[in-house]
Amino acid sequence: MSSDFFNVIGMLVVGSSILCSVSSMRSSSTTTTRTVITRNEEPTVIKPTSETVDDLQNIKEKLNEINTPQSTESYTVQGNPGLSIGGTVLEQLLDISITFFKQPLVNEALQKIIKDESDAKVITDMIKEFGEEIVNSLKDNQVLSCAKKFNCEQRAVELEPEPEPDPDGLTKAPGIQALPNRQRVFCEDTQLNNWDEALIHVSDKSKYSTDKMKNCDRYVPNLDSLKNIKDRVTGKAKGMLTDPSKIQLFYNTVVSIGKNNMDFIGSHLPRAQHQMNERGNPFDDDGEFMQTIPFEKFEGFAEKISQKL
Repeated sequence: MSSDFFNVIGMLVVGSSILCSVSSMRSSSTTTTRTVITRNEEPTVIKPTSETVDDLQNIKEKLNEINTPQSTESYTVQGNPGLSIGGTVLEQLLDISITFFKQPLVNEALQKIIKDESDAKVITDMIKEFGEEIVNSLKDNQVLSCAKKFNCEQRAVELEPEPEPDPDGLTKAPGIQALPNRQRVFCEDTQLNNWDEALIHVSDKSKYSTDKMKNCDRYVPNLDSLKNIKDRVTGKAKGMLTDPSKIQLFYNTVVSIGKNNMDFIGSHLPRAQHQMNERGNPFDDDGEFMQTIPFEKFEGFAEKISQKL
């Protein structure tokens, strides 16, 4: 079986998962009233080609959550220009996505890709379970910390032996930001070879720690929190990859999606069409996929992936 076939399976799963996730989101949450964000113009009303695609527009209501009680029009946030830009980027990305999915042929193709709603629900439930762990990790761990101010300057020092200059008069240091001969960077009392090292130095929270929790002089990555987030997300992924019930459910879903959509795949990939005409549906009980990748082998793949995380 060609790699093209399995690549297409992946794309089909992702496309359908997006639509089903949006539908589930709408059914599990109440619609909020837009009281914070306003626009000068009424939004253009575009009739959806299906009810599922129309549900995408409800995601935009979630943008209300990132705004403060005070705001101005055009998706700006009074007193926080940076958040205004971030909200506008999110809003435009959603507009682009909505417009893409509203194209008649895109909508029509997605409706034909995965025929069984229960298959799509299995994928979207897994996506949401993983996404919720990321969201909860971010809620519990602040990615930035306050840090004290720094004072860095470049000045001449005595070097022994003196570095050999290149034709441009710069020290030979491939891959880093070199300084002129005899020049070094000093941050407080620490001597550093170049400005790249200085940036790494001042980003170390342990060297510039402060008791401040807000109104920071400057901000640095909270490495402990980032590690906690990584560990939690990795742990979640390992748990999903080693849970026999989830692996069995996912395997059954892959087989079901393949079996129900080989006609669609064969109508787009010449090689897949030829192989299906010659050997039949590879996802049938005696098909090539079932013979090549039985559940036990699929489970072994999942275990190996979990060990590498």
